[in-house]
Amino acid sequence: MSFDYDLKLSQSDLQTIIEKKFPYEKKRFLSTLKIFNPVVILRENSNKLFIATDVNVNILEKLDFKASSLLSGELKFDNKTNDFYLHNFKIDKLETKKLPADVKLLIVENLEKLVNYALKEQAIYHLDKKILGTVASKLDIEKVEVKEKNMIITLKVF
Repeated sequence: MSFDYDLKLSQSDLQTIIEKKFPYEKKRFLSTLKIFNPVVILRENSNKLFIATDVNVNILEKLDFKASSLLSGELKFDNKTNDFYLHNFKIDKLETKKLPADVKLLIVENLEKLVNYALKEQAIYHLDKKILGTVASKLDIEKVEVKEKNMIITLKVF
């Protein structure tokens, strides 16, 4: 027997959770990439979480630039830990003034990898199965949608 359960996370709840994951800085070889000032954006009827951020990049201490980005990602659920994670982040927009197109493309590719790496093992929400009122052997995300500035996660409970 299975049933559906709706978990509701407000934009404010998500903002508080995401703020704890930032700033994130990665130094690699002779470059530094820092992602900070996250702002959660929920778009009506979307199944994704959007995060606007500021980005600083320094390469060889010669190329230093600031940018703003818009990231979009999806939720996944781990049945072993009962935790929700963000994954499959994409850079929807990267705005900067002083980058050649080929460098900008390289930054986008590396930024996507970095964000996915940074967030893949950081749970954003832990589900206490006691709220389901039953012993659940397995949960699957049935659907995710945004309504009235809330992310509604419909779980199939088995």
